[in-house]
Formats: sequence, C-alpha cells, structure tokens
Amino acid sequence: MKTKVIIVVCIILAVALVGVLSLAVTVSAKGYERFTVSDKLTYDENAVAEAMAKEKDLCLAKDGKSDYIAIFPFTASQALVNDVQYFAYVFNKMTGAGIRVVSDKEAKTLPKAAFVFGDTDFSAGISNEGVKDDGYRVYSEGNVIYVKALDEAGVRNGIYGFLEDKFEVMFIEENYDYIPFFPTIYLDKLDYISNPDMAWRRVYQYEILQNHWYSRLRLNGFPENDWGRWCHSAFDYVSPDLYFESNPEYFAMINGERQATQLCYSYFIDNEDAFEIIATSLWTMMQEKPDAKYWDFSVMDNNDYCQCEKCASILEKTGSMMGTVLPLVNKLAQRFTDVKISTLAYLFCKEVPEGIVPLDNVNIVVAPIGTSQNYSLAKGTNYFSSNGKRIIEEWGKVAPNLLVWDYVVNFSNLLMPYPNLGVQQSNLEFYLANNVDGVYHQGNREKEGETSRMRSYLLSRQLWDSDIDLESLAAKYVQVAYKEAAKDVAVYMDKISDRVYFLPGNLDLYDSVSKHKVDYLAVTSLNEYEGIIRSAMSKVEPDSKEYERIERIYMSLMYTRCMDSSLNVDKKTASAQEFVKLADKYGVTMVGETVSLEEWYAQFNTEYLEDIKGYRIALITVSSVFPMILIGFALMVATTGALKKKIVIENLKKEAEQNDKDEDEIQTL
Repeated sequence: MKTKVIIVVCIILAVALVGVLSLAVTVSAKGYERFTVSDKLTYDENAVAEAMAKEKDLCLAKDGKSDYIAIFPFTASQALVNDVQYFAYVFNKMTGAGIRVVSDKEAKTLPKAAFVFGDTDFSAGISNEGVKDDGYRVYSEGNVIYVKALDEAGVRNGIYGFLEDKFEVMFIEENYDYIPFFPTIYLDKLDYISNPDMAWRRVYQYEILQNHWYSRLRLNGFPENDWGRWCHSAFDYVSPDLYFESNPEYFAMINGERQATQLCYSYFIDNEDAFEIIATSLWTMMQEKPDAKYWDFSVMDNNDYCQCEKCASILEKTGSMMGTVLPLVNKLAQRFTDVKISTLAYLFCKEVPEGIVPLDNVNIVVAPIGTSQNYSLAKGTNYFSSNGKRIIEEWGKVAPNLLVWDYVVNFSNLLMPYPNLGVQQSNLEFYLANNVDGVYHQGNREKEGETSRMRSYLLSRQLWDSDIDLESLAAKYVQVAYKEAAKDVAVYMDKISDRVYFLPGNLDLYDSVSKHKVDYLAVTSLNEYEGIIRSAMSKVEPDSKEYERIERIYMSLMYTRCMDSSLNVDKKTASAQEFVKLADKYGVTMVGETVSLEEWYAQFNTEYLEDIKGYRIALITVSSVFPMILIGFALMVATTGALKKKIVIENLKKEAEQNDKDEDEIQTL
C-alpha cells in the first residue's frame, strides 16, 4: 500500500514539474524576459583598487599624488569649462590628488602629463576619424590623454564616459555621484572611439532635469533646444481661437458638424491659401528659435479625426489618416529644407499610408501607445507587442529619420511597482534593427516615481551602449546605492520580476493593483516584499542616504498595500497613513497622471474604505448564512430520502397485498 502511495505522489510531482517547466518555456516563447540582479552582486571596490594599482603604461596617480593637469580650449563655452572642472573634482576626490584646470593659453606649452579636452592648441594633430554624432575618441601619447570629438557635446560625453568606463564612477542620482577611492591609478595605453548606438537619446523623468543630471548621463535630448515644437502642435499653426468662427472648414467634421478638436488636414493639402497659414506660422516661429533643428507638425492628442468626404476618401485610398497629414509635412519639408519637419505616427495616424513616403528631411515619431511592457517587441508574441512590432517595422522601411516614443511608465499608478526592465534591452536591439535613430523613453514627469532614479540611469546607459549587460549594471547600481542592504533590494527586484515572469500578466500603461492580484501584487507577495524591505531598512543607518532610498521603495509598497485584494481595513488604513507621511516627506504630489495625492487620499478615506467595509459585510453575511443553507440542504436531502423510503415501503406493501390477492383469485379458480 505504501509503495502505491509513493508511486502516486511521484507521478503527481512529476506532472507538476512538467507543468512548471512548460509554463517557463511557454512564457519565454511568449516574449517574456526575466530580470535577475541578486546573483550578479559582484562589484568589489577594494578588488578594483588593487587592479588599478598594478603598474601599466600610464601612471595617472600614485599614493594620492598626480603630475597631471586638465586643459580645455581657450574658446570653450562656460558649460564645457564647468565639465572639465568637474572632471578634476572627481579625479581629486578619487585619488586624493590636487590637479589644476587651465586653458591651453594659460598652459602655453604641453605638459608631460595632462588630460587635454577638445580642440586645443595641443590637439590639432589628433584625428577624429570614425567619430560620429556626439561620440568621442580617447587617445594617449606618452602621458598625455586626449579626448576629442566633433563638437563640445561630444567632448562632454567623453569626460563623463571616461570617468565611468575607466574609473568606475557612477552618476546614480541628480544629487549624488558614486566616486570610489583609488589613490593609485595605472592604465594601459588608450586609443578607442565611443559612439552612441542611438543618435538621439532622451529619458523623460522628473529627476533627470534636476542639476543637469542629463549631461552626466550623456543624453542629448535635454533641454529641448533642438526642437522648435515638440508634439501635438497643429493648433500652434492654425489656432481655433483665430480661425474657428471665420473658417470652420479648417477644422474636423465630427458627426456632421465642424469641431475644434483637430484640423481638417485634407483641406490644407490642395488649398494653397490655407497651406500658407501653416507655412507662415512656421516661418514666424523659426525666427524666434533660429537654432532649432526639429519642427513638429502633428495631430492633437485625441481620436477625433475628420470625417469629411475628402478625408474619408483619403483614408480609404491610403489605409491611414496619416494620408491626410504626411502630404502637409512633406510640403513643409520642401519649403524649409535646412531643418527637419517632424510628425507623430500616433493614434489614427500610426499606420503607414499607402503610396506616400516621407521626404529626406522628414522625421517620423512612432508612438505605439498600446504596446506591452513585459512582452518583447522583438518577439511580438502577444497582441500588444505584435501590433507595435508591425508598426515600427513598417515605418522602418520607409522613414529616413525614425524616432520611437517609448512608453515605460504606468500612467494610472505612478508609484506602483512596475517590473518592466526585462524587455528594455531586447526592445532597443529591435529598434536599432529597424532603422530607429532616436528613442524618447517617456517615464514619470512627476517627482518621486517608482524607482525613478535607477530607471533613469539604466535606460540612459543602454541608449549609449545597447550591448551593455543591463542586469550587471543594475546589480552594481544596487551595491553602490544601497550598500549593506544591497542583497535585500536585489532579492526584492528579482521577486517582483519573477512573479510576472512565471505567472503571466500583461503590463499595461494604465495598470491597476487589482489587475495583478494573482501574480506579482498578490497579498502574499506583498507581505513578502514588505518583509524584505523592512529587513533592508534595518541594515543601514536611519539618517543615511541609503535609508532614504530604501524608504522610497517602502513608500511604493505602502501605496500598493492600500489597494491590494485583502479586506483588512485596519491594515489598509495604517498603510495609507504611512504612505501619506512618506509622500509628504519626499515631495510626492501626484499618484497618477491626473490624480493628485490629496484627491487620492480623500477618495481612499471615503469611497474606497466604504467599498471594503461593504465587501466585508457581504462576506460575513455569506459566511454566516452559508452554514445554515448547508444544514437546510442536508435536512432537505434527509427528509426527501425518508419520504422516498416511506413511499417505496408503501409501494412494496401494496405490491405484496396485490400478489396475495392474485394468489387467492387463482386458487379460487
């Protein structure tokens, strides 16, 4: 008997194991990408310091002393001078040395040991061949190290790239840079070029704009000096305030009436007088920003496209409402050849119009807002990712300049844990394979989004180098940002990623906590996360920067616990109080794209808690009534059984009586 039980148990376990493995294979095939950090916590500052101290060709510092100076061009902008001075500050703090910063005019002659940044009197013979966009070349000759580029932006990137790539520096926050202590530094001879994989790079996050952090992250989409207009700009050219009353035909026809929600774009294609309004508006704007390279003309942010007869015929002919917009963009591009005219492939304009292609100085910004955040675009194996994949591939075949507006944020819940880092590297490789030359990662425009600083750092570094090991970089980030608590934070990151990976649930841009109540935001999972983060907080000093970073993660969890699937009113109330207290501490004002902290808290204390109390009452009622229903059902079954038994007995008696009667009649006969 025992043997049979063991065999049955083994069979059950084997079936379960096959099921788990099948799930993992299925998930992988569907395009999920795991993001694992805890097994990559290998960075050791002391070990790197020992390696740095081993003799090589170049001795930059020894025992806290250095013969180097930093030289910048006499003609450099103040911004570049500031960057060179910052390089010297970091070098001095890292080594304990005290190198000076001078212009090439002040130096007069080239010293034996120097960092030479940009086009100085001493670097005229150093070639820039192979440098592209805002990339740079690093080259050593003797003990002189040159950083050369095509312009100052490239030199700036060379400064910060050199610090990260050669000295292990990390610019992890807007107000904090990790600078290791290496009193002795030797390097091999240097001669390499570093060009960005993505020519135009922007990560839109509140923190990135603070303290010029974007410069240290080597982003070139900040500030928007290169853009005269950015997006949803059609009304900047043809204002409803100026034209709707006098010329309603300029605007979209919706359900038979002209409305000031979009332009009737087809009207401006052949009507030259109307087109001149757009062209004149653009010319006027360009006088105000003569250095701008990009000028956007794109649809407004709604789906109210024009339904007039001409627009409808173009839609039928080209298969896309972009067929009404791209001709206008091409006409502007023909008129203004020294700039790039940009437009959004978004909402009703996202499809490539049949028979119309962008001109060489037209920039297409694909904004596939419906894509998934945890299914790889490269694999495209769920509806959302496959649709985004198709649109980008089709535009990649026809657009001479292609930028992707990549949404990496949960608009509905800005503080909810959002494990979407796993697909980022795969997606970027997909963009590069489809002729995309610019990426705009739209994150959180509000202060203190969920892990906003780590996201900003990782996405920025990847835009420069698509081959970077993002997991290892994240692990190093965790080590230098959280120190003694690094292991706990890494385990937390792994777990929220794994729960989505093994219990597939699509990550959307408007996700709720309740949507993930059976995968990574289940109550049992949140209990586990909270325990891990509390453990992390106990391992660092309460008044330290590390503690604040962990507390921000805890704040995110408290926000999430307020809306989990439990009916524990006391726990939810306590979580809300903790969350609001921390939100005030860290300056959180918005919990959703359009929902303020104040509005959310008021709703939580009224509607949400009342709903939870109602669910509890219903549950208690069902719980108390259900046993009575069971007892009644049992009594009914028992009564019915007894009644059936009585009827059967009576029928048997009648049958016996009838049999006796029949026998008597037979005997009488």
